[in-house]
Amino acid sequence: MLPDLIRRIPLPTRILGLATLWLAIEYVILGPFSFIPILDTADSTLPWTLMLAREGLGERLSLWLPSMACGLDRLSAGILDAHWLTWGFTLLPGWLAFQAAILAHLFLSAFFTFRIATEDLGLSETAGVFAGVYTAFGLALIISYQGAFHLLPFILWSLGRLSSPDRRAPWAWAAGLGLLYSGFSNVSQTLPFCLPAVIVWLGLFGRGSLPRRMALAAIFCACASAPHLPVAWALVDNAPRSHRADWAPPASQDLLAAFSETLLPPLQQLPAVLAVLAGLAAARRGRKTISRSFILLLLLYALCTAGTALLTAVKDAHAARLGFLRGFPVGRFAHLAPFLGALCAACGLDLLPRKRLVLWAAAILLAVSSLDLKIRHAETWLFQGSYAANYHSPAIRDLARKGGPGPFRVATFTHGMHPAYAEAYGLETVDGYPNMYPKTYQRFWSKVIEPLTDRDERYRRYFNEWGNRIYFFLESVESMPDGIPFQRYYRLDLLSLANMRYLISRHPLLHKDLIPILRQTPWHDLSRRERLWIRFKENFLGKSYLFIYENRACLPRAFFAPRVKVFDAGEDLLSALGNASSEELRRTAFVERPHWQEGRGTSFGA
Repeated sequence: MLPDLIRRIPLPTRILGLATLWLAIEYVILGPFSFIPILDTADSTLPWTLMLAREGLGERLSLWLPSMACGLDRLSAGILDAHWLTWGFTLLPGWLAFQAAILAHLFLSAFFTFRIATEDLGLSETAGVFAGVYTAFGLALIISYQGAFHLLPFILWSLGRLSSPDRRAPWAWAAGLGLLYSGFSNVSQTLPFCLPAVIVWLGLFGRGSLPRRMALAAIFCACASAPHLPVAWALVDNAPRSHRADWAPPASQDLLAAFSETLLPPLQQLPAVLAVLAGLAAARRGRKTISRSFILLLLLYALCTAGTALLTAVKDAHAARLGFLRGFPVGRFAHLAPFLGALCAACGLDLLPRKRLVLWAAAILLAVSSLDLKIRHAETWLFQGSYAANYHSPAIRDLARKGGPGPFRVATFTHGMHPAYAEAYGLETVDGYPNMYPKTYQRFWSKVIEPLTDRDERYRRYFNEWGNRIYFFLESVESMPDGIPFQRYYRLDLLSLANMRYLISRHPLLHKDLIPILRQTPWHDLSRRERLWIRFKENFLGKSYLFIYENRACLPRAFFAPRVKVFDAGEDLLSALGNASSEELRRTAFVERPHWQEGRGTSFGA
């Protein structure tokens, strides 16, 4: 019965389904023990979603997020309940919800690119299949952005049908599509890039009159943006007082390098480039007419690649005049390039005389070029860990359950770990990877890591002038196999003031106030076989090779200090704070004069 059902599915859909399975195979083949990408996914998006899924409805509706970086404004951080992933993770086990999202995103991007190529651009099914597979292949690299880029082909296809003059109630459908799309988007990573694409696409390729198309685009964009207006307001209001206010991104010195960064890796570009060039050559030799759509798509692709690189270079060159907007990632316009490049390649492929043969050659080339990505994912799986390794750790789960009386926070030493992993277990952290946090907290944390940044200018510039990571940076871990002298690089006293009771690490840490409650055989004392076995086993049983320390100098979340010191300047306060001992921090409140009521004494009494 199943074979008959499969045979009823059109051949292009079957091919697209198989291609999706190949692209996502490492994400799903081992269930909860499968691969997860780390950057912008395992270290941020996934833990935030798991954290939201753990919260009750009352906590989700709160505008305060206590779980990260000693507490954040939930709107500015963009960590809200409105996203559809939250509900998927609430209803399903996290690993299953994530894998379902991966498969759905990749297949829908491929399927509706195929529909656009064949129905809107009039290309052959062979060319449409190639376009669909190639789009999913390119978007497989950016799966962390809530699905907005993956669903864009579906939106463009749907709005194209609504713009047809004979369509009934198109305005209501456009509004519904906009509200649906808002649940797969956010205001900082996707909407500023996808909504202009919708307007341009409808203007160039839509049906019906131009005013009708633009009206549909306006309704769609308004409804897609409306649920995110509170976040947009919070970002604009808080950005001048955030860590982003003084960002100084390095100017792009090499325009060619900036251009190459907007594209897929060279080997993965090759099938599309060859298809475009071969199609243009065949058209010239056979005197075939190159369609208007092909020309427009090539121009749009050039705009998303070379244009984005040029815009990035110009923005960075004039960063000093842009205020907090200097950190706006204009380079994300390049995430539209896989879709546009795939359609360009399909147009070129459709000009060739033996399309099916070329399709098979392109498919083989695409599969071979994807092996490099598969190998890198396998290495990440082994050394950074699977879903289960990072989110089913028995050691961190026990810490969350038995942490002790009263509220407390934890930190993670980031050598093979990320602070967000602890957040996924319901723990509150002093560190994190937030989209936006107060400048005052950045200044406080700069004092925490000042012993390190005084030694290494790279870390000082990265933390104080660029980037969102509130981390324990350190590259020379391997040179200290017996343990890291913590006080040489970080100030534990300030972490104690921030209520950090526990420190999680994959590497031993040395400090008189850090008492090990879980320790392991030093890594350098293990054989290579033992190390590989630990990594492999953790991918199925959760990370257990951890050092967990209790900070015996930890101060309570709130307490009365008998003395107060008032400072005229914030820098003087920070300098004194950085040099204060744990005992002085326990007995003294450090206050900047604008926040201290004149006429009061400087002591609360012994």
